[in-house]
Amino acid sequence: MILDEDDEIEISLCNISYAKNSDSDSLEYSIGYRLKFNKYTKYVYPNHRFDLMINKDVSKYVRLRLWNTSIQFKCFNRTCVNTRPYKPNEFDPMSTELVYPCQTDSLPYSETKETCTILKREVIKF
Repeated sequence: MILDEDDEIEISLCNISYAKNSDSDSLEYSIGYRLKFNKYTKYVYPNHRFDLMINKDVSKYVRLRLWNTSIQFKCFNRTCVNTRPYKPNEFDPMSTELVYPCQTDSLPYSETKETCTILKREVIKF
């Protein structure tokens, strides 16, 4: 599900499909996490890894590796770079926890020159 608001976008209730190799059947797992991104922030992950545990069995997991990955929207005026060293984390795929990069993990932002004019909303009171 995608909730697209003016300043933020939230993605939730995703499915991950994968196959162990090209000859095996595809497996699918649901993920309950809610991912939220600010549309005026560029997110940079030079080297990051997530281990999603399946059925709480440490021998079954899905590993997602992000190498030199960035997430950016059309306009941004700040950047958040996750340069923290890898720390193993187990993520429960059934969790509905909100993951809001740089907000929920206290990473700093660096201000950048605006990539385009960001419209400011004017509030008119009657």
